[in-house]
Amino acid sequence: TIAQSTAEIAYGVLKSQRRYDGRDMSICVQDVQGRRLVSPLITVQGKNLTEPVTIMAAEAELVCDPATQSLVIRCRDGQAEIAGKATLTFQGAVEHSVSLDGLLDGDAHGQSPIRLPGNLLDDEAAYEAEALERLAAERAAEDATEEDREELAGEMAHRQSRLRRLQVEPHRRLAGAMTCLTFVLIGVPVSLTWRQGDILTVFFVCFLPILVVFYPLMVLGQEIATRGFGPPQAAWIANAVLAAAGAYLYQRWSRR
Repeated sequence: TIAQSTAEIAYGVLKSQRRYDGRDMSICVQDVQGRRLVSPLITVQGKNLTEPVTIMAAEAELVCDPATQSLVIRCRDGQAEIAGKATLTFQGAVEHSVSLDGLLDGDAHGQSPIRLPGNLLDDEAAYEAEALERLAAERAAEDATEEDREELAGEMAHRQSRLRRLQVEPHRRLAGAMTCLTFVLIGVPVSLTWRQGDILTVFFVCFLPILVVFYPLMVLGQEIATRGFGPPQAAWIANAVLAAAGAYLYQRWSRR
């Protein structure tokens, strides 16, 4: 569910950054041990709260509530402060529910896929896919007006675009990481073929296909993938072309 995806995304951000910021809630932690948040500092500013509430606890846990599509924060042994006006100390466990509306504009959901940690990409993609299903159901509802349908169509187009970018991002990162290997695959046979030439000539002969072929193809492949004209694997086009060219040149050199 969306609530479960949101909880997992929040845990992922907290593990990597020790902080999660939503529209109506922020959490800072000292550490994350499994599902346990150590020494959390939680600030909540919900629709039903006139003043922000700050909760400091020994530990806490995030639990999704599928029935209400909300996130439940279970805190243990701490205190809650209402904007400096009142302080409540509690022993044992207390719970506070936060609606998804207060979380949707948080770090993970609001960030570009390029800025997200790799371990959050799948969760974010699942979140966007579920959101698209929900929006499609709302758009198909009989009581939806034409204005509602147009607004929902715009929201669906935005989410569909982000979903594609999330699906492309792992391929884009891995293809980028393999760039140096691709350069070696084209550089080795070229340098072997031109081994009698001077160093500067060999360098430019190796660099020219990278500049003229690789980078334009890299941009083209990413555009094809992110705009939905091809599968996410299109991000590998530049690597594949240069690797194939390098293999051909090496085979040609070895037959001499």
